[in-house]
Amino acid sequence: MAWIFRFYNNIRKQQNDRDFGDPNTQETDAAKRAVLKIVQTQSFPNETNSLISQMQMLDQLGNFAQSQEDVIKEGDTILIGDTNSKRIYWPLAKVMKFIPGRDGRVRVVEVSTGGSSFLRPIQRLYPLEVSGDDRKVWQKRNTKTVDDRV
Repeated sequence: MAWIFRFYNNIRKQQNDRDFGDPNTQETDAAKRAVLKIVQTQSFPNETNSLISQMQMLDQLGNFAQSQEDVIKEGDTILIGDTNSKRIYWPLAKVMKFIPGRDGRVRVVEVSTGGSSFLRPIQRLYPLEVSGDDRKVWQKRNTKTVDDRV
């Protein structure tokens, strides 16, 4: 196998650059890899096409992913996640301020619950479906008081 691989390589080279003598271990390993690659491409022709299409799809999905930093804004009402309790018991909080790290990425957020404020990692914060901006729009639309509706 290594002899055939050397013959193939020597045909493509100039006469002065051709290799002679017994094949060394590098040539033997290169010949094995080349034969394995040929066998794989002939045995599994559709596998590479499907892998390429899957890679393209995953690349497109990566473009749509949003970081938690982009989803949560200052003034939003959020849930503070806790692994020791059920989601129904997670406390509500309001995002007061983002605290960027040395590299400029936000990893810690100052949140306010009731009368106290805490620093919490952004991975443990879960935004509610109604953000602070949506709430202001809703309040502007519903300016009537309870007395006006009755």
